[in-house]
Amino acid sequence: MFPIEPKKILIGFICADFFILALYLLFANHPLLGERVDLGQEGNLPTWYSSFKFTLAAIAALHCYFQGKQTPYNRGWLLVTGLMLLMSIDETGQFHETATRWLMESSGGNNLRDYFLVSKEGGALLWTLIFSPIILLVGGALSVFYYLQFRAHPHLFVAGLVLVGLFALAAGLETMQAKILGAENYLDASSWSQFKIFSTLEEMAELLGATLLLWIHYSFAWLKNNTSPE
Repeated sequence: MFPIEPKKILIGFICADFFILALYLLFANHPLLGERVDLGQEGNLPTWYSSFKFTLAAIAALHCYFQGKQTPYNRGWLLVTGLMLLMSIDETGQFHETATRWLMESSGGNNLRDYFLVSKEGGALLWTLIFSPIILLVGGALSVFYYLQFRAHPHLFVAGLVLVGLFALAAGLETMQAKILGAENYLDASSWSQFKIFSTLEEMAELLGATLLLWIHYSFAWLKNNTSPE
């Protein structure tokens, strides 16, 4: 069921992450390929690749459920599977950004933009602040669940903390991008260059975080498969 060792999975997807980065750096200004490999664009190769990883993470989480004992804690893997599928769908559909744009059209959204000195163009990048209560609730619950599951495999829990840090870094960088778009001189060369750097770092943090997420689930399923009695 799991013929590939987890270490090879991790190395392979990290190499793929940096291959995506290399494509972007090489072809960012290409008239035909530029948008297809742009890390900051939606509906292109990096987006579909990231969605694919979340789908694989969902499949691995489902394997963890079927291979575990039928306890209340083990049923949490079904919730994790659903969460990974939602993240996969949202990665391609960008529903969180659509919802944020809609909220930003309200008076409350205008007040939020004014408070953070963010322009209308950068309003959608504030989704991490708008949905922060939900993000913190889900992230906290997921961390507790991982701790309960990975107590016998602390390296997996440490990897989980690292991926939380990567996603938090990505959220912070996205907020900084919104601040840049709110500046009066955001169209000058220096500000735009800074925006692109933050955007690239943010997307790479998300790609590497998704890779760790997939690896954690796959590793746990692989360990359970190899320690299960024949």
